[in-house]
Amino acid sequence: MRSAGGQLNWNFIVTGWRGLQVSGTASMTLGQLARLGTQALYFIIAARALGPAEYGSFAAAAALAGVAAPFANWGAGEVLLQNVSRSRHDFAVEWGTALSTIGRFGLVGVLLTTAAAAMLFPAIPLVLIIAVAAAEFWFAGVVAAAANAFQAAEDFRRATRVWFVLSAARLGGAALVVLLIHKPVATHWGIVYVLSSGVAALIVALAVNRHMGPPRRGAGPASRVKGFEFAVSLSSGSLSAEVGKMSLSRFDRLEVTGAYAAADRIIGVISVPILAVLCASYPRLHRAGLLGMRAAIRLCLPLLSVTLLYAFGAAVVAYFCAPLIEHFLGVAYQQAIAACQFLCGLLVLRTLTSFAANCLTATNHQRWRSAAQVAGACLSATLAFTLVQNYSWRGVAVAALVSEAVLASLLWILIFTVAARERRTEQG
Repeated sequence: MRSAGGQLNWNFIVTGWRGLQVSGTASMTLGQLARLGTQALYFIIAARALGPAEYGSFAAAAALAGVAAPFANWGAGEVLLQNVSRSRHDFAVEWGTALSTIGRFGLVGVLLTTAAAAMLFPAIPLVLIIAVAAAEFWFAGVVAAAANAFQAAEDFRRATRVWFVLSAARLGGAALVVLLIHKPVATHWGIVYVLSSGVAALIVALAVNRHMGPPRRGAGPASRVKGFEFAVSLSSGSLSAEVGKMSLSRFDRLEVTGAYAAADRIIGVISVPILAVLCASYPRLHRAGLLGMRAAIRLCLPLLSVTLLYAFGAAVVAYFCAPLIEHFLGVAYQQAIAACQFLCGLLVLRTLTSFAANCLTATNHQRWRSAAQVAGACLSATLAFTLVQNYSWRGVAVAALVSEAVLASLLWILIFTVAARERRTEQG
């Protein structure tokens, strides 16, 4: 990948980009759109069946589990993705390491999260916390590792099918709850949530074993250290995204939490095409990262420009179409309209953040990424818990926008710092 003179082999980058443009992004986008449909249906069913208060309770439990999940999985899926993207011969060991890590650390995660929730969020039933934590720590962790395995092999069709299986299983569980229980509560939802997630995890794990090979034991200290770095990064990102819901469930009514969570969920659904581009580019970005930051930037810039155009357009559409929320979810979610209009700017900011963060990871600067995301998460949490008491969800929305803008700026500063250092090294 480097010429005899040590110069970057740009043919490698160009070839990777063309292959990605023709097949990877298209496959990921189509698959993510199918997943988007099931997620949208699941969200509408859950929001209407539970109502703002019960949905707020479920969303708060999911937010807490989402923040803790990376440590419960110890970044196993991300380590697998990076290592297998660079050397597919390591798959069996990486797959085995991921499964064993998720199994061992998941149990500790469930116990610690339940204890923390009992102290911090007494209004949320412990049964709901345990069910959602088990679903996210164990079963969603296995699903994520399976998707990463196919993604690393650039089998994007199967990677998206993995996530679709999870979404479809949860949608089927939601339909059963609505059909069998006249007035479901968040606890009912949590129990079916963990059961449907378990079914999905079993299906996708068997699919990986069939198409890529069975797991094999063998994890070294380097994997554990790298896993911690990924866990810090993922947990910080989740905290930045979820701290608003947690602060609202702590200091405001669960109805308000439910309305804000609905708006945030809508922004997440609109972001699915952006996620497709990021996922499709990630394996080749890891290989380009072996050439240095400038190679990674050159691969990302065409993708970033197109994705930003989508993000800007989607933000405008989301702002003006927000009043339709009331027609889909009901009058009880009227507050979600203004919240969605507040949050639509996150589409642009998170696009900038995601591309920059992936470039740092691909060039082996995960520690820098983790440090920046920890700083962003601390800022987001500080602002959210400070502003929520006087400004309710508006304070939380401001905290999300400000912290995301600061994080995006910090990550891009780090990227250009690394690139400038590479240039000086080559010139010297």
